[in-house]
Amino acid sequence: MDLASPLLRSVTVHTNQSTAFTNADVIIMLDDIKEQENQYRKDCFRDIASQYKEYAYLIDHNAHRHVRVAVAGDTFVNLKTLVLIQNTPSIAQNSFVGVSTQLEGEARSQLAQKLNVATVGVKNVIVWGNITGSTYVDVKFAQVYRYNSAIWGPPYFSRPVLDMVYDRQWLEKEFVTAVNSHRQTVKAKVQHPLGLSAAAAIATVLHYWYQDSPSGEIISLGVISEGQFGIPEGIVFSMPVRFCRGSWEVITELEVGEDVKERFKVIATELVQEKDAALKDC
Repeated sequence: MDLASPLLRSVTVHTNQSTAFTNADVIIMLDDIKEQENQYRKDCFRDIASQYKEYAYLIDHNAHRHVRVAVAGDTFVNLKTLVLIQNTPSIAQNSFVGVSTQLEGEARSQLAQKLNVATVGVKNVIVWGNITGSTYVDVKFAQVYRYNSAIWGPPYFSRPVLDMVYDRQWLEKEFVTAVNSHRQTVKAKVQHPLGLSAAAAIATVLHYWYQDSPSGEIISLGVISEGQFGIPEGIVFSMPVRFCRGSWEVITELEVGEDVKERFKVIATELVQEKDAALKDC
């Protein structure tokens, strides 16, 4: 480590997993189990469940009671988060989240390119569902700031993205395809994983978790469902949240149409199948 970070005191490397989690205040889980070639998906799910049950035991017995755990990566983020939640009885369920801010950022980037603004100028895009599987990128509540048009205002002035993007066919087809393929496209070009964008997404979540998210902004996060928006209870589902006073809460006051809820049902079925396959006889 040679970043000269003023807050970095030391780096330790652990080969014993239990010592790595001892007195941990923050734990970041990255990809460590990936689907092998020619492996049945249900076997992959069971491998994940087995490994993450071990992690859960170590976290439950060694980490601080108020530990914050962020699960990130490119594979089965929702499932991994769920297994941790189900197997850490002494730690609150809201201590575990799946990081969907990377995918949210990629969606905002595509909209920003279309509108010719900086990515930071597009806010309130929501990623619903299975972070590393089937998702629904919702732009109904999205706003664009500093957009060059006939109507101009101060920095806090915004306009609905749907009023500025007139090409509905692009939103329904090209935009979705671009968001879903963005990570693999960039990986193919640079020939290595997208470490910086993943790190930025994790850092954003942790920053908001400790310092609160900006007032009025919607953040996408994979959290345990309690039945909000008609989503089945007991699965981890990416949905809109706000961070406040060191915790997060689902923004349940958003109005979601029946057509969108039908999309949720399809995604929820996928997640329930993953859960059932992973936890069967495990």
